[in-house]
Amino acid sequence: AIDAVRPIGSLVKPSVYLTALEQPSKYTLTSWVQDEPFSVKGADGQVWRPQNYDRRPHGTIYLYQGLANSYNLSTAKLGLEVGVPNVIKTIGRLGVNVDWPAFPAMLLGAGGMSPMQVATMYQTIANGGFNTPMRGIRSVLTAEGEPLKRYPFQIQQTFDPGAIYLVQNAMQRVMREGTGRSVYNTLPRSLTLAGKTGTSNDSRDSWFSGFSQDLLAVVWMGRDDNGKTPFTGATGALQVWTSFMKKADPLPLDMPQPDNVVQAWIDPYTGHGSDASCPGAVQMPYIRGSEPPAGATCGGEENPAESVMDWVKGWMN
Repeated sequence: AIDAVRPIGSLVKPSVYLTALEQPSKYTLTSWVQDEPFSVKGADGQVWRPQNYDRRPHGTIYLYQGLANSYNLSTAKLGLEVGVPNVIKTIGRLGVNVDWPAFPAMLLGAGGMSPMQVATMYQTIANGGFNTPMRGIRSVLTAEGEPLKRYPFQIQQTFDPGAIYLVQNAMQRVMREGTGRSVYNTLPRSLTLAGKTGTSNDSRDSWFSGFSQDLLAVVWMGRDDNGKTPFTGATGALQVWTSFMKKADPLPLDMPQPDNVVQAWIDPYTGHGSDASCPGAVQMPYIRGSEPPAGATCGGEENPAESVMDWVKGWMN
């Protein structure tokens, strides 16, 4: 849990989206992004061609869908837009200083962390952007119970709460309609949770990290001989995490909305501002000033991709 360092796969993706959402003038949860094949030629002449797990592109999608469904193509494109070095800096601000090279593959989790480091990174997200270094020892006592040494909690705000709130929203959608949705085959749907699956190449590492209001847990599954496993993050680690959470009886996630976040109604067909009375209109959070202008027209004639209908169905379910 402390020393073993393993590739984290898609557990890195919230840091990519957080880096983008810290720029509300450019990116919101409902910004359109392209989940299409592309390639990058490195300085050594080698070409990097990421692929989605299902080996197919998904066209024009909302930004949040890339995280909820763990799409590699749209995530990698977004990470290249915001800059790999900036994503690595975000990971450092989340509490884990890594010495990863700024290669595009790092955007999809080629870099390694220990479960303890993953918990540190996700705890900052769970804490609303406040980093609290984790400790294994709270205090040292004498045989008589007198304190010899205490290790007080330290806390530092490292992110704007608004950007963290948006990432948390997308991570809740991971659980409701994305790669973590099997959790509700076991746990009640009234239990709001947030989390992210992770799978390394050849399924050698199965990860899940998620949290409720009062509890965060990280699960890694793999083989000591680094062999392949039959598990993804969803079919392996998530199932262990779900069993643990069922016994732990956590509180539903209920994060207060930051002052700089507003809710806006949108037409899910177009992503344009809508009216609450429009059929299918949904409410989404935005950092103040980045929300789409309110609109009274209802419609779906500008639907840019069939994948948006999948989004509507997922939200309604």
